Amino acid sequence: LYLSNTDDDRHLAGYLIHRDSDLGTGTRRTHYGFRAIGEWLPQQESWLELSVMNGRTGLTSNRAWAIDLGSTWQFHEYFAVTAGWALGQGDDHGSSTDHTYRQTGLQDNNGKFAGVTSFRYYGELVDPELANMEITTLGIGWLPTRQISLDLVWHSYQQDELSTRLVDTDLDRRPNGRNPDIGEELDLVFGWRTPYNLDLEIVAAWFKPGKAFNNADDAFLGKLQFRYRF
Repeated sequence: LYLSNTDDDRHLAGYLIHRDSDLGTGTRRTHYGFRAIGEWLPQQESWLELSVMNGRTGLTSNRAWAIDLGSTWQFHEYFAVTAGWALGQGDDHGSSTDHTYRQTGLQDNNGKFAGVTSFRYYGELVDPELANMEITTLGIGWLPTRQISLDLVWHSYQQDELSTRLVDTDLDRRPNGRNPDIGEELDLVFGWRTPYNLDLEIVAAWFKPGKAFNNADDAFLGKLQFRYRF
């Protein structure tokens, strides 16, 4: 259920998403959310999203919340900067209710800042779900033409509550559960929208593990992607 003001410039909406599955241990989750997206500040595209989740996983009750906010400021015809902060609640193991926030399962965590191409805005390499995770994002974009953009994006990852488990990320190593510092990632994303309905995207990413990992190596990612529009 999605109710909005249908305004693309200053979009306000509330939503409800309910999922019920009997696969595996069985999950039943309901998300209640509010979002505000648009030009709330001059020359800026800002966003705020609040979400509360409750339900059950097997015999365990779930109840948690999350927030995601930020803004992209195009201060020059060719340049834009972005700052964002997101937090998905973690469980402190102090009650019978699991307070780890989980996204709906419908998300792809993919979007644009000010450039011509979309990318994983929580990190191309780590690509985490917003669950027991605090993510700080800073980015700068260069737009030399309407068809080309280059984004340099930095992310910092911290656990909300100490845990030896990461929820749905592309990292194979498990944290030690003694320090919340997961690490930092730096992404470079080049996008080119050609005049032939063909989009080109090149991604380079570097992840530096934090103190939550013992003797872990840096990780690197390179990706080349073509997308044909018809």
